[in-house]
Amino acid sequence: MSKFSVAFAIASLLDSDELNASLNILADAIKDASELISTTVIDSRLCCADSLFVAFAGEHVDGHDYIDNAKALGAKLVLVERFVDADIAQIKVSNCQQGLAILAKAYRCSWNNTKVVALTGSAGKTSTKDILAFLLSRVAVTQSTQGNLNNELGLPLTLLNTNVETQYLVAEMGAGEVGDIAYLADIAQPDVGLITNIGDAHIGRFGSADAIAETKTELFTGMKKPAVAVLNADDEFYPLFKEKSAHVSSLSFSYQNNATNIYSSLSAQGNFILNSRDNSDAIELQLPFTAKHQRLNYLAAVACIKALGLDINLCASIAQFKEVSVHRQLVIPLSNNVDLIDDTYNSSPAAMKVAIDYAVSLKEDGRRLVLLFGAMAELGEFSDAKHVEITQYAIKAGFTHFIYCGDACKAGINYCESVDVSAELCESSEAVAKSALKEIRAGDIVLAKGSRAIKLDEAVEIIVDNEKNNTWGYSACC
Repeated sequence: MSKFSVAFAIASLLDSDELNASLNILADAIKDASELISTTVIDSRLCCADSLFVAFAGEHVDGHDYIDNAKALGAKLVLVERFVDADIAQIKVSNCQQGLAILAKAYRCSWNNTKVVALTGSAGKTSTKDILAFLLSRVAVTQSTQGNLNNELGLPLTLLNTNVETQYLVAEMGAGEVGDIAYLADIAQPDVGLITNIGDAHIGRFGSADAIAETKTELFTGMKKPAVAVLNADDEFYPLFKEKSAHVSSLSFSYQNNATNIYSSLSAQGNFILNSRDNSDAIELQLPFTAKHQRLNYLAAVACIKALGLDINLCASIAQFKEVSVHRQLVIPLSNNVDLIDDTYNSSPAAMKVAIDYAVSLKEDGRRLVLLFGAMAELGEFSDAKHVEITQYAIKAGFTHFIYCGDACKAGINYCESVDVSAELCESSEAVAKSALKEIRAGDIVLAKGSRAIKLDEAVEIIVDNEKNNTWGYSACC
């Protein structure tokens, strides 16, 4: 249960000069109530006893139309932009999103015993978040961002729904435009901040990797002492990271650069060794993942542990880490030694390269690499060039057959045709699955990755269901 009272919620909103807040009669009657708000929601269907419902007026749905439903499910208080004729306490504000943010920041600033680790980056955010939350949960009650609640609505909801017992909150932050990270950092007031890396995700919106880096580093510029910035020394924007975090303390991490605070090395037997520059006792580990990018995500999480002042020996518990986020590099073994890699959650050029590298790391002699390539969204004028770039990267890595989906992939398939590489273009995820079922052969490694709108996860489901039903194609197919 959250730990702020009805009185706290009302006072926080009334005290803000920006909101021009006012109460209806029922809200005025409970403005001193000590009862706790159980949960804060923006979907009336998620209301429960003593919840706070924020009635957003969206393009297609107006939350004000569902206030009676919220009350029926137990809502105690509603944040509105206009009073509604409903028998429930209402706080009217000029802007519900702003009200949600102000309340979330006020709640965050009331915490004495909860530390916030905020992380952003072009790739690896969710994996790093999951690893860090797992490690922290070994020593204290920990919460982390769930699903896609990492934006201007999701982050405040994450904060407002942080339980009273929580000691560590790992909060993911996403950005769609300049200023987004600054906005979120101001609300979250992080104790530790991490940028996983800078890539070209959403480059169509930002225009360049430099602009993306400037936006992501808003996390560092928004931090206040005694916060600690965690810096990826392997990223090309590391000098910018140092510049933007110069006003606070910092820790650096690297895959194998021993000039950083946290780095890795390999034993004579090839085992992973975790090193801390100020700790002579290196830790030899069996990691539950082999891909380099996942190992770097792990090192980032270790650096956050160090930044929180905790003993990095607890990071040895990573051997028990088995959680895999949905549709993120999940290897699905099929019959006849076929491995299907479900990495369909989302995509970007940088993330595609990481996924391709991961698939290659699984390859053994005689195994083909097949790419189910969903179009990458939000690349704007760079779209054609980026789809060709990734196609070239995959071919160089050893992929020999491409099944594309989405109009943005036309440049990629044209390139394949120009260099005589097997490729086809499908109009839907179902068509991708049907084509894959005909193409897959014994021993293949099949990587499925694309932007969420392409819905390649549905193609994966069809392929897996086909495996269960044992209705695969010709004899060479599994």
